[in-house]
Amino acid sequence: MQKELLKAMLTPWKTLKAMQDAGEFTAQLVCQEEYKSYPFEAVWTEYCRRQGVAADESWLKAVTKYEQDVLSARG
Repeated sequence: MQKELLKAMLTPWKTLKAMQDAGEFTAQLVCQEEYKSYPFEAVWTEYCRRQGVAADESWLKAVTKYEQDVLSARG
């Protein structure tokens, strides 16, 4: 959830709204697509580094181990 909130905070909504209000729909569509590839991931990676947590899918190994060790024992 934090990742999506960060992405939403970094999206230039005022610019997109201004384009929509001006009827510049082609420009709005192009910018929306360009914003998807903006360096959001660099900001997320730095945030995770400062929090001392993994920024990539490597955390999935710990979840899988937990599921095997703890959740399967509950079954």
